[in-house]
Parts: sequence; C-alpha cells; structure tokens
Amino acid sequence: MMQDENWAEFLSESPILIDCRNAKELQENGSIKGALHFPFALGNAAELATEQIKDKTKPILVFCAVGGRANKLKNQLISAGFQHVRNAGGYPDIAPLLSS
Repeated sequence: MMQDENWAEFLSESPILIDCRNAKELQENGSIKGALHFPFALGNAAELATEQIKDKTKPILVFCAVGGRANKLKNQLISAGFQHVRNAGGYPDIAPLLSS
C-alpha cells in the first residue's frame, strides 16, 4: 500500500493514525505513539472513530497487521462521511516511515 507516490505529502498533513489490530498484536509487535487503537475485530471501530474524531475533513491513515482489516475500516469510515482516509497497509509498512 505504501508505494503511492503521494505518501510524503499525505504524511506531512499530520494525519490521524488509526491502528485496527487487536490488543495481542499490539503487545507482540509494538505500536505507534499517538495512534488511536480501534480493534476491527470488535465490530465497532468505525463507530468509535466517529465518536472520537469530530472533524471529518481531517486526514486519516488506517493500518493493521497486513492491510486487509485497514482496508475494510477505511471503506467504513468513508461511508460514515470521512473525506480523506487512506490505507497504510500493515504495521511493518508504516512504522519505519513514522519513526524516521
């Protein structure tokens, strides 16, 4: 997912980060400081995002372990009215970009 040439520009907009991995994945593999944690498996990740993120024009970057759940959540957030949502793919893809 991170091959998109506009990633540097999108990241420069300080997007809201949403990690939709489960708690065990966070514990085993680490997390990104400042990322919101809405586990997709609980079934209410989009609802939690809608409750906590009031400005639907803010850029949002969603990630999980590989990218599948993040893509589903991205689509749910777009359906909920969020305007700038991107799927970063998996934690191993996005973590190095945000820690450099």
